[in-house]
Amino acid sequence: MQQAALTQDWPGGRLPEFVREMTTLAAAVISRDGILIDANLGFFNLLPHSMSAPDILDVRELFLNPRFDQFATRRARRTGGPVYRGILNFGHVRGYICSLQGTIYALNDAVLMAAEHEVAGLELLRTRVLQVNEELVEEQRKLAAAVREITRQKQLLSQVVPGEAEAKSD
Repeated sequence: MQQAALTQDWPGGRLPEFVREMTTLAAAVISRDGILIDANLGFFNLLPHSMSAPDILDVRELFLNPRFDQFATRRARRTGGPVYRGILNFGHVRGYICSLQGTIYALNDAVLMAAEHEVAGLELLRTRVLQVNEELVEEQRKLAAAVREITRQKQLLSQVVPGEAEAKSD
């Protein structure tokens, strides 16, 4: 993505076609006044479900830290150069907030955001979820064995109790 932003033949107002369907990368071209010009599926997946089509045009308020205006007015040393690198807290203060690792590049009249979820953290989370799932399966096996034992004990008890009743009546 960085190379695409730096080449002369890249149309700076639009994302390259190969980026459009990506979901692990959130990419967007945003005017310096916060109007969404172009975005890929990864960016749209970050938007709150409650946003309507007119809301989608202005995305400034979704940049929580840093705020959009903190990098939108910056000029890079060269067109296509970065104006911000680091964690982007993105979302809606009354809803879902996502932390992304990203870079904001300066274009002539816009900025290009390229950000991704922290892959190492997601892998750690995935590993822990798998461990918890394995623990849950083991506990379910123990519970099933306990239920079988209780059922067996009830059957034994029901066989003993009627036998006692018959012996007392004789």
